[in-house]
Amino acid sequence: SNVIYAVVGVPDSGTGTGITWSTSQVAITSSSSKATIGYEPTTNRFVLAYTNQANSSYWSCRVGYIDGTSSVWGSNTTIRSQMLAGETDVVSIGDSKMALGNNSNNNYTRIGTVSGTSISFGTTYGPDTSAGFMTLGYHAASGKLIQVIGPNAKARVATISGTSLSFGDFTTIISSGVNYKGALNYDSTSEVIVFYCNPYYAGAYQPRAVPLTVSGTTVVKGAPLVDSPFTNAEESHNAESPFSVCVSGKYYIF
Repeated sequence: SNVIYAVVGVPDSGTGTGITWSTSQVAITSSSSKATIGYEPTTNRFVLAYTNQANSSYWSCRVGYIDGTSSVWGSNTTIRSQMLAGETDVVSIGDSKMALGNNSNNNYTRIGTVSGTSISFGTTYGPDTSAGFMTLGYHAASGKLIQVIGPNAKARVATISGTSLSFGDFTTIISSGVNYKGALNYDSTSEVIVFYCNPYYAGAYQPRAVPLTVSGTTVVKGAPLVDSPFTNAEESHNAESPFSVCVSGKYYIF
């Protein structure tokens, strides 16, 4: 039936290397897909974005919170009344606000304000029909949103004002070979946001991590770190949708 489940985990005391999981709960009862979740720390809420297949595959979301070892969810909010089947980036940008970007052939970005178990959205930005993918990240030191789009990879700064955005010019990060959505993660220690992707060169995926900083309304790129090419089919498949986090100055890729 393609319903979406939520599970609450409690880290074990002591070593802190284990986690105890609660019984799974149905978060979205209707037929849905492409679920992505993000945390909004000011309100202590989660925003769960998904494609609502029970309602014309519209781009949708719900706001929830944790109560003990259970999760509680508000009602469905339609982000855009259009069939959008791509994955969504759900990024906290401070002051009870979340940036949501849909990674489809018609890329859209919206800023939502969380209140209780509801969210209200401002202007819709898009579509960028020339973009093959889109990735969002928040550069906390400058208070700016970073948007990376394809084909290949070029980045720009979005200045945030309430639920509105104004965009700077694009900076090319990687000029060729980037065919799939990458990941953006901010490191508060170095105040650098890192774009990780897997460009395809000479018959193999060749991972790259590119440090990015913000100067005014411009993205400034550093020298990319180039890793060894993937050598088997499983790694090459996983390279299409990487997941990464920055913790205490260290960058973890999954």
